Amino acid sequence: EISRSQFRLEPVSATFHGRDVFCPVAAHLAAGASLADAGERVEPGSLVALELPAAEVRDGALLAVVVGVDHFGNVQLGATTADLGALADRHCEEVELRPRSGGSHRAPLGRTFADVPPGELVVYEDSTRRLAIAARGDSAAARLALTPGDQLRLTVAGEVDRPRDD
Repeated sequence: EISRSQFRLEPVSATFHGRDVFCPVAAHLAAGASLADAGERVEPGSLVALELPAAEVRDGALLAVVVGVDHFGNVQLGATTADLGALADRHCEEVELRPRSGGSHRAPLGRTFADVPPGELVVYEDSTRRLAIAARGDSAAARLALTPGDQLRLTVAGEVDRPRDD
């Protein structure tokens, strides 16, 4: 357990644990420091595997649970691009988002926030390989009235023929 490691930077910020805790500890280990010196021992049997809610394809839609919202308002879903791909025979370019709170919003699939104009929604694959929703320069969570635990319905709004592999 490295949260109080002697190798961490001080002070540790509330939001940059990668910079303040993980990177310094990893650097010391890579430089030859002993694992025992990096932090407190944790009994492997005390660790618990967390399961994210699984996405479900039903009635032509992908039902995904909101698993997290960051302080920027980006929404992480318990779904992957493979889950989304199960909806269509063709390549999906745009999805329709229907939160339980009502309304309908269209968003393109993108790789970065810059793929859309300021204020627009984009659905992208985040660093954990999960689907996420952002609003460039705004809060997607506020715009869609989503909080962790909410369910979101995604449907294919725009398709194009998939490139053939032959």
